[in-house]
Amino acid sequence: MNRMPWFSESLRKASPSSVSAAKTTTTFVVAAALAGFVGGLVRDLVGDTPMGHLLQAVVPGVILAIGTFIVLTSSPSRRRS
Repeated sequence: MNRMPWFSESLRKASPSSVSAAKTTTTFVVAAALAGFVGGLVRDLVGDTPMGHLLQAVVPGVILAIGTFIVLTSSPSRRRS
């Protein structure tokens, strides 16, 4: 069941590079949102302790790094025939 036929049709008509750019952007936006959510969760759970400050700095960075590697490894320029 297709809930957004206009979106599917526009993706079908779009060039492969614009679809790839949309996927890349969406992946990185989701990673950034997840990093922000986890950073806030760490702040709420661990609080104002030295370990809390360390986790608030490191965990979002790790999530963004993972998102960056996902984007880089899924880019069409890395694919070989």
